[in-house]
Amino acid sequence: MLCRYELTLAAICPVDQSTDYYAVVVESGAEIRCEKLVAFANTWRIHKATQEVITAAMAEAFPDATITTTGFHSGVRTVVTAP
Repeated sequence: MLCRYELTLAAICPVDQSTDYYAVVVESGAEIRCEKLVAFANTWRIHKATQEVITAAMAEAFPDATITTTGFHSGVRTVVTAP
């Protein structure tokens, strides 16, 4: 079984203090409660963090899943996958 979850996560850019939005894809061989994904995403709304830090933290919080985040920084599309 492959479970795929897609959501949007917002965080504060530590460089220019703007709000960055990331498209997040979570793939897992087991069910993950959507409420847990939403709760994780909501914790970042008020924190300054880079996409790389957020992706690594999400991979740690959901160790049986592969996390991919996609965002834009200074006109550059960035894709980060963990683990």
